[in-house]
Amino acid sequence: MKLNETVCKELHEPAYWSSISKPSLITYLIYLSQTTKDLLQKDKIQSKYISEITKIKRSYREMDEQYKTVEKALENFAYTGFGYVYEGFGSVENAMNEKVSEEVKDFWEDKKLDQKLVTLDKKRKIAEAEGIVNFLQTGNERLDDTSRMVHKSQLNLLERNEAKKSRNDEQEEAEDTNKH
Repeated sequence: MKLNETVCKELHEPAYWSSISKPSLITYLIYLSQTTKDLLQKDKIQSKYISEITKIKRSYREMDEQYKTVEKALENFAYTGFGYVYEGFGSVENAMNEKVSEEVKDFWEDKKLDQKLVTLDKKRKIAEAEGIVNFLQTGNERLDDTSRMVHKSQLNLLERNEAKKSRNDEQEEAEDTNKH
């Protein structure tokens, strides 16, 4: 949709509105999910969507293509059969059609699933890191135990060798004394 510069400056997502010929809540949600790391809450996004439509609609006349395009998007979003139901500044209550469509419900379910997967992945990484730490601690304990045993064994061997050498020295002295 071709928008004038003044309107684009008022919008939070001018790139979306300028790139789309038939705006809809689902395409808006998909756009935001691809361009924004963390999506806002469901109600805030929907309110933002309506607010953007309202800004565009107020900037054009009824005969303009932009007006007709956003008017249709607004009808698809929240038409109740009795007209639009507004409460306050751009929020919509009791909306039917697109807001409660299977596509939009699926989108939010997918987002919940994505969040759960991210959480599970973080937990897995933490458990993996804890496992590695435990593995290293156990390995270091075994190395320390082995090192102590080797050191003790070497000291025992050294003591035996010293004792043997001492006995040999005493024996040689005794033999030397007996020879003289």
